[in-house]
Amino acid sequence: MSFPISPLNLILESDNPYNTNMYDERDGRILYQVMTEQQHETVTRVKNVDGETIASWQWRDPKPDIIVLGNGNPVPLNTWLKRSIMPFKDSVTFQDQIGRHFKWKGWGTGPPLEIAKYALTSQLYCEDDKKHPIAQFVKSHSLPPSQTTQWLKAKLWVDRRGQEILDLVVISFLVLEKNRRAESSSMHRTDS
Repeated sequence: MSFPISPLNLILESDNPYNTNMYDERDGRILYQVMTEQQHETVTRVKNVDGETIASWQWRDPKPDIIVLGNGNPVPLNTWLKRSIMPFKDSVTFQDQIGRHFKWKGWGTGPPLEIAKYALTSQLYCEDDKKHPIAQFVKSHSLPPSQTTQWLKAKLWVDRRGQEILDLVVISFLVLEKNRRAESSSMHRTDS
């Protein structure tokens, strides 16, 4: 797959990251399909533009999910995506196939960062550049009140460095967003 030099905006077709298509905002081409099947087990699969399954994970609440990346072996999710052990830290790290380290920030269940009037929930950084994100997730949101209310779909913005590891960016985002929503839902139930 060749990647453009300009940033890529992957739009989530539905607001459900477990069952959605992710398409390129520029040309509308579907780059990823995410499907969750619930039979004996709940399993989410991610397919790329070529129809290849690039990841699948079995939901195992309260145990860690089991993930398979590409044709790899099944491993507990927490062996690939590592949460910070520091209290009140909302970061998660992973490394790519050549050993580069990446860190998602903003995965806590607290209020999202408010930037330019929209909810930016998380950002991904390279180990060697902690100031400029290579990817960021913007939740679906409405534009400021005007004559008509316009709803913008959720999107995953990815710069050229993030496009080098695009599959891993997408997979890690989907898994973390699934977990964030589950934790948020759990917190709301206990508040009632």
